[in-house]
Amino acid sequence: VEIVPVSKDSVVCLPKKLTHQLGGLSPIALVYKTTSALHLIDVSTGQ
Repeated sequence: VEIVPVSKDSVVCLPKKLTHQLGGLSPIALVYKTTSALHLIDVSTGQ
């Protein structure tokens, strides 16, 4: 499996199944912090 590098301020497109698991997050999100996990902001709500 090849994974594309993701950094701060990257725009990501999430699969529909994952958006439902994350509580209805928009499929388009902004990465605001990268650690051992990705921290995302929903671009439609700003949360």
